[in-house]
Amino acid sequence: MATYEEQISSEQSAISALKNQLRNIKFPPRTINWQHSNIGKIRNNVQQRLEVKRQKAKINSKINYSENKIISLRDALFGV
Repeated sequence: MATYEEQISSEQSAISALKNQLRNIKFPPRTINWQHSNIGKIRNNVQQRLEVKRQKAKINSKINYSENKIISLRDALFGV
């Protein structure tokens, strides 16, 4: 079984990877001409934006889970 320090460092690396992944997720562009160039595609663009929001929410929940796990590992390690 891995030590607490190894588990904490693995969780921190997972958090940094998730944050990098979160930064790379982009919303579909909306420019000034967006309404004119996407008259027939409005529903598709809205669906894409909703999917991006779901992906970001899923990644944020994983980040929160890892942060909470680090806190519990530190509590176990230091007996706080």
